[in-house]
Amino acid sequence: MQSVLVFAILFGSSFAKAALPQGISVQIEPVKTEYAAADIVLLEITYTNTSAAVIRFLKWNTAMEGRINSDFLRIYIAGIQLQYSGRMYKRGTPSASDFVSLQPGESVSATVDVSQGYDVIAAGRYNVSYSQLQTIGAATLRKQISPTITFTLLEDRLSGLFKRQPTFASCSVSRRQILESALSAAENIAIKARNDLAATPEASRNDALRYREWFGSVTSNRWNTVQNHFNSIADATSNRTIDFDCSCTDNFFAYVFPNQPYDVYLCNVFWVVPLTGTDSKAGTIIHELSHFNIVSNTLDHVYGQSGARSLANGNPNLAIGNADSHEYFAENTPFLAMPDPVTPPGPGSGPVKPEPEPPKPVIAPILEVLIL
Repeated sequence: MQSVLVFAILFGSSFAKAALPQGISVQIEPVKTEYAAADIVLLEITYTNTSAAVIRFLKWNTAMEGRINSDFLRIYIAGIQLQYSGRMYKRGTPSASDFVSLQPGESVSATVDVSQGYDVIAAGRYNVSYSQLQTIGAATLRKQISPTITFTLLEDRLSGLFKRQPTFASCSVSRRQILESALSAAENIAIKARNDLAATPEASRNDALRYREWFGSVTSNRWNTVQNHFNSIADATSNRTIDFDCSCTDNFFAYVFPNQPYDVYLCNVFWVVPLTGTDSKAGTIIHELSHFNIVSNTLDHVYGQSGARSLANGNPNLAIGNADSHEYFAENTPFLAMPDPVTPPGPGSGPVKPEPEPPKPVIAPILEVLIL
C-alpha cells in the first residue's frame, strides 16, 4: 500500500518538485578525494530503502537521471555556498520508466559530474551534502538528508561550461531532430563509459572484460590514457557546441578535421544506421569527437570490430589511440561487463566469448564506407 500511495502522490500536480519519500536514505561518496584541474569531479550517490515496504520514487531531480538536472546538492568552499547553474526544465507527465522501485533494504546508485550543476573552479576543500525542499506548515525549507562529505580541488581551473545546443548547416528539420537524438544518445554512452572506467577499482582492472576486449592488456598508463580520453569525449558531448553539417553526399559515415573542433560532417551512411548499437549514429559521433586534437587525438589504425579486437590483442599501445576502439567500448554491443565498483569479481572470471559481429550496411565497398 505504501508504494502505491507514493506513486499516486508523485503523479499529482507537484510531482516535478516532489521530495524523496520517507524511508529513502541518501549517501554521497566522491569517486576520488582529490581532483586536479583537468579532472572531472564525480560523485556517487546511493539511495537506499530503509523501510519495511516497497518504495517507488521519481527519478526526476535526483542523481538517477544520470546527471545533475536540479539543485539537490549543497556545496560549500570556505563557508561560501555555490549557486546552482545547471539545467532548468519544464517537464511533462512522467511515464513508468521515470520511476525507481526499491525493495526493503535495496539500494541503487548513480555517478554524476558535479560541473553539470555547480561551478567548482577554485582550489580548496569542498563540503557536499544532499538536500531537498520540504514543506513545514506554510513554509518551504531546504533540509539536508545526507551526511556531509568532502573532496579537494588541488588547483584553480577555468569556469565550468554547461550543455550547449548543437548548431546545424544544410540540415533539414527531420535531420536536425535525428541529430539531437543522436547527440543525446552519444552523451549517455560517453558518460557511461567514462563512469565505468572511473568506478573500476585498480585491483579489479584485469577483470574488466569490456576494457580488455577493445584496448587489450591492462597497464596503469594505458588505462589512465583511455580514462582521460573518455573524460574529454564526455565533456564534448555534454558541454561543447557541436556544429553538425549535413551537406556531405559521399557514401561514408562522417568526417572531421582534427584541428577544427567541434565541426562534424555527416554523410550518407550515417542516416541509415540505427541510433544506438554497433556502428550506430551515437557511436559515430563519439568516434568523430575522439579525432579532435583537443579531445583525444585518435587515429584510424583499423576499422571494424574484428580489426579493433585484433589490434587490442596484438598492439594495445595503438588500440588506446584508435577511434573505432573508443566507439565500440562506448557502444558496448555485444555487452561486456566491467567489475562492480563495490564488490570486485572473484578469481576465475574468464573471458566472455563475444557475439558475432553484425553486418555493416551495404552502401559502398566496406573499407570506403567506414568512418574516416
